[in-house]
Amino acid sequence: MTNKWVKIIAVIVVFIVLACLTVLFVNQRMKVADLNEKLTQTIGKDQGLMEIILKIPGSEITYGEVFELCDKSVNDRIQLIIELRGLYPNMKSTLKDSLIDFLSIENELVRDVKQYSRRQMNIGSKLEHISRLNNSEYSYYYNSTIQSDFKELKEDAISGLSSALSFKEKYDNLVNKEIGLSKQMNKADLRFILIFDKYKTANIERADQVITSCQKWVSN
Repeated sequence: MTNKWVKIIAVIVVFIVLACLTVLFVNQRMKVADLNEKLTQTIGKDQGLMEIILKIPGSEITYGEVFELCDKSVNDRIQLIIELRGLYPNMKSTLKDSLIDFLSIENELVRDVKQYSRRQMNIGSKLEHISRLNNSEYSYYYNSTIQSDFKELKEDAISGLSSALSFKEKYDNLVNKEIGLSKQMNKADLRFILIFDKYKTANIERADQVITSCQKWVSN
């Protein structure tokens, strides 16, 4: 075989290798782009649901709807955290850790919302029941039931107070964390909207109302 043919074959081999490497590189970039697009959509869905929960103060949403929203929000976010741990190998570990930490605190916040909402519902139901018994012409016979209701009411108030205080602490934490996380996400070309600061006033006021209401029954 002449040197000419050796050079031609060598050039062809190099070309084939470069072509294969290019295909692998393009496929990898496309895979990363697809994963990033999926992550952006999933985070957007998570933020959309979280925003609905943050809009609860002042809305006419029922307790049942609140509980359903909270459960769905927590379950979807758990799934997102699992995906983050198993997928997205090209995501920087610092960003991944920050995002998982943020999502975990969000879940704790949502659980607090569900908890103090349930306690508020229970307190309202107990007060209605107590009022009905007190206004009955046989109220004397219901003394033990009324006392039992007051005891349960106080237990609900203690739990509601704890959840509302926890909610306020986590909310302030998320307001601060989402600013730093937003910068990290933008650097990674991932869309991330600041929502906690936007709804802070209404949600803190609602938590304060729950705290005031519960404190009244805790101190009795």
